[in-house]
Amino acid sequence: MISSINPYISANPLLNHTLQTKQPAFSDTIIMLMSELLQRLIQTQFQPQNTSQYDWNPSPSHGTSNGQGEGNEHGGRRNGRGGDNFLATTPETSDHSDKSAHSTVTGSGPVGSGRTINVNSPIVVHKGEVFDGHNNLYVGGSGIGDGSQSEHQQPMFVVEQGGTLQNVRMSGGGDGIHLLGDATLKNVHNLNVSEDAMTIDGPGNREHDSRIAGTPASGLPARPKIEILDSSFDNASDKVIQDNQAADVLLRNVSVNGAGKVFRTNGGHTDIDSHVTVEDSTLKGIKEAVFRTDAPGAHVSLHGVRDDAPHQVEALSPSQADGARSVSRKEYTG
Repeated sequence: MISSINPYISANPLLNHTLQTKQPAFSDTIIMLMSELLQRLIQTQFQPQNTSQYDWNPSPSHGTSNGQGEGNEHGGRRNGRGGDNFLATTPETSDHSDKSAHSTVTGSGPVGSGRTINVNSPIVVHKGEVFDGHNNLYVGGSGIGDGSQSEHQQPMFVVEQGGTLQNVRMSGGGDGIHLLGDATLKNVHNLNVSEDAMTIDGPGNREHDSRIAGTPASGLPARPKIEILDSSFDNASDKVIQDNQAADVLLRNVSVNGAGKVFRTNGGHTDIDSHVTVEDSTLKGIKEAVFRTDAPGAHVSLHGVRDDAPHQVEALSPSQADGARSVSRKEYTG
């Protein structure tokens, strides 16, 4: 490095004289400093003028997220960016715990990346509320039932008048979802239906579910309107929907994989004149019928339905069905 600046030292008499008359240590220090300075000057002088000293094409980078956000499982906002974690608030009527596990359950519904939540008492979706399950898996525990055909099990969810249940996966014990009035179910997937996937409440069980919800049974609609959208139900040993009250029901883009019946008005009751529409749905492994009723005023319309049921409709008269490839009559025997 020192030899590279000798021509500049020789060309400067004052600098040359100073270096020769001072102590060697001081001379060496000056030479090193001058060498570094001149080297930088030379590099600057010979640097191409059209070369940018900035990289205009940096490597792609990925933002980071702490996954933190606020929200609740009952319709609250989820404000965290990029994270799957959220703060859940538990309703007073529920007793469910978080196992913080990732599920690998298979079925018609999507395999979610959410948590697994054990449910040992009914979860209430209150009047007008939107319960967003964030695709978590809700597993019924022994506190609500053993998943058998017993009619004395507790529901996993009770949906009050005007409530919405969405983005929920469920499995295990209990009596599924009970509807107290108008309701919307969207993106709900029952991976292992126990006694029933859902029940439209009638006089016989409306009082019971109203007590669970902490709301009076009076004032509920006499003919609720119910929509079941983009949902799936697997392994129903008996039926998917138990209808105990005259209602207007829409099933759209619904998948069923294994059931005795998809929709059944309460057996032997001739006054449940529900009107049911099934659209764009795939129903496989149906052992008996898509729709069965003992009420002469009940009616079903089928549009874009793919099924393998022996009888699409079991009713008192063929006039009770539109779009059905087969209608048969089956007497109620108890």
